[in-house]
Amino acid sequence: MRKTIRIELSEASINRAIQELEQFKNWIEAKTKALNERLAEVARERAAEVFANAEYDGENDVEVYANPTSNGWEVIANGKAVFFIEFGAGVFYNTGPTYPEERPEGIVGIGEYGKGRGKQIRWRYKGADGEVHISHGNPAYMPMWKGREEAFARLQQIVTEVFG
Repeated sequence: MRKTIRIELSEASINRAIQELEQFKNWIEAKTKALNERLAEVARERAAEVFANAEYDGENDVEVYANPTSNGWEVIANGKAVFFIEFGAGVFYNTGPTYPEERPEGIVGIGEYGKGRGKQIRWRYKGADGEVHISHGNPAYMPMWKGREEAFARLQQIVTEVFG
């Protein structure tokens, strides 16, 4: 966006220009906040959709939030199933590199979590219902990554919407 301010070399004209610049600065700040919020909401919606539709043997307890921070927004997934659904579990579905980026520090490789049963094609576990279940694990659905990619893919469209 372009903004043109015309001034004369007089105190009143310079003061008007300063006021116009201050208004323009406030407009830019408000639109930037709105842009960040909109991008976070697009990412949150996509991540929540992928989490909700992921096939997962355990309880899919994931909730996804978008919260303001001091300098923008953050998208947070909360629940015990987050990492299993995001990064995948078990070698049955995840034989090679399944995630498009390096795993964050502290996130172990496929089949290495807990007792390492995910290194087997299938394994047993006791569910919250007290019953024994058989699992093959699950693929890496990557809801948070897909949410970010959706926001990036729609960036130009959203910038146009917000800044109009």
